Amino acid sequence: MPNVIGVQFQKAGKLEYYTPNDIQVDIEDWVVVESKRGIEIGIVKNPLMDIAEEDVVLPLKNIIRIADDKDIDKFNCNERDAENALILCKDIVREQGLDMRLVNCEYTLDKSKVIFNFTADDRIDLEN
Repeated sequence: MPNVIGVQFQKAGKLEYYTPNDIQVDIEDWVVVESKRGIEIGIVKNPLMDIAEEDVVLPLKNIIRIADDKDIDKFNCNERDAENALILCKDIVREQGLDMRLVNCEYTLDKSKVIFNFTADDRIDLEN
């Protein structure tokens, strides 16, 4: 059974599990991790616990570090930039006449990726 810590990335997001990598963390600590989307910052929601291997996706990634003030400032700046990107993207969706509803926008901590979440009744072709 691996020792894991539960980390949440969005206010209502599901927990993802990471190994502590000998880093002592407490509930509600901000941590920097490498998620499947890239380098992200999240909040510890579950303390160190043993979990059955079938309940996690292996191999588990490590917590990189406890977030410092610079990481948190960057996260807050990224959130402001994401709000602006969402407004811009909504304008483009409207101009292109796309039948989709943008839900939110997020940047990874290192800004290597921007993620737009949307809903649509039908498949949206964004290639043309």
